[in-house]
Amino acid sequence: MEVGVNWAVKQAEELFNSGVPCLHFYIMQNPKPVNMLMEKLKL
Repeated sequence: MEVGVNWAVKQAEELFNSGVPCLHFYIMQNPKPVNMLMEKLKL
């Protein structure tokens, strides 16, 4: 899970730095990875 979260952090940062105003995440029965992602992004 940690590898996937770190990958998502890098992707999200690249998108935000490229001017993407927002991202949408689908949570399939386990919100923990997205919560970890938000914590790392400080959102």
